[in-house]
Amino acid sequence: MAIKELKAMKDIWAGFVGTLGITDTQKVEELANALFPLLGDIDDNSVAMLQNPEDTPDAEIKSAIASFRIPTALVNKAIRGVRKVEVKEPAPPIVPSAATIVPAAPTLPPVPRGLTLLRALKTGGLLHFKPETLVGAMGSLLVDSLGLSDIEERLRDAIEKRYDITLKRPVPPIYLQIDALAKSREYAEMLEVLRVELGVADRRRYISASQREKLHASIAPIFRELKAIQDTLQGYFDKMGGGGASQALMQQAMQNFVLGLPPNPALAALIKPQPPTAVVAAVEGMIERANKMLAGTRSITAAALLPEAASWSALLENEDLYAAMGVEDKEQMLTELGISADADLILAEENVAAFMLAVFEIPKTPPANLPMYIASLAMVGIDIPWDRLDTLVQNRSTPRRPVAPSTKEERAFRDGIPDNPRSGGNRTH
Repeated sequence: MAIKELKAMKDIWAGFVGTLGITDTQKVEELANALFPLLGDIDDNSVAMLQNPEDTPDAEIKSAIASFRIPTALVNKAIRGVRKVEVKEPAPPIVPSAATIVPAAPTLPPVPRGLTLLRALKTGGLLHFKPETLVGAMGSLLVDSLGLSDIEERLRDAIEKRYDITLKRPVPPIYLQIDALAKSREYAEMLEVLRVELGVADRRRYISASQREKLHASIAPIFRELKAIQDTLQGYFDKMGGGGASQALMQQAMQNFVLGLPPNPALAALIKPQPPTAVVAAVEGMIERANKMLAGTRSITAAALLPEAASWSALLENEDLYAAMGVEDKEQMLTELGISADADLILAEENVAAFMLAVFEIPKTPPANLPMYIASLAMVGIDIPWDRLDTLVQNRSTPRRPVAPSTKEERAFRDGIPDNPRSGGNRTH
């Protein structure tokens, strides 16, 4: 689902979609999925970015929705319209009230910048990739851990069998979309075995099983890392006195955080803020380890998985696919394919994604907002089944990898193959 709850930006998004002439709910979802690589999920923040030409240049918007074949004049009008509306920057998700929070100790005077040297020498703690990239890689890891990474092959084979043996008719157009996705993986394996050098565009298009596995193996500790952060957040919350809050107040704090509402005054009155230095240091340490997870070419692999996931999300909601499979809806289709992800895991993935994105915001959050931000975030993480997710990932089986031919076999095979015009490089003899 690419469209989340819209509040302040609901009318602006509706105006943009309406100007494009898109009224069907399914088409609106497909539009949101097409814009996902540029904006992420459609929410108030992403619509605000849609209004800013520096965040979302006209050319990138047009490129993202080119497949809809909307007249250029309408696209230009929609973009001009969305740029016109003036909106204020979204408020921070948590804004503590001075009237409801009692300082635990006298506030020290601020130290003027320039008087201390060590801060100027500080390194690290900065994320070297977009947080959404790691979220997408995590989703790919979970799909792989559940043994569902070959879903395109299952769909392709099922449709082919139905039309060839049962219906005895030509396959429908939707088959070609699925076949293209399956073949992109097959081509990736072949290109890797042949050691063909790829250009930047093809590096993002052809992701082989070994490249995916390298990425998955690298990010496999992610749930342990996040669990350690949750333990740190919970420890901070307990020191603040939040451990004495009732379950009802804890749930209210979590709801306020998720909805971006101000903190619950009753909860705020129970806690005494502590210096968040240890929490910030723990998050910065995790950021450094996350940078190592996506170092080198793993960042290219992870970035390529985002549009792939968006394409699959749109495809699995396509009613033409259900018709090709001879089923009524997605649930029946997945059941017949023997594919399922239980509701607890689906919710867990969504909560982990929200938790991870919020954790990466901690070093950038104003110090005055941190106590309530940390307290509310601790409530989000408390119900996530960290151990189950980690066990699922650690117990996944390593996929089969193609065996590269010997140098002699490779030369013999290549002698009969012309240079790949899309490879971005020449073959090696």
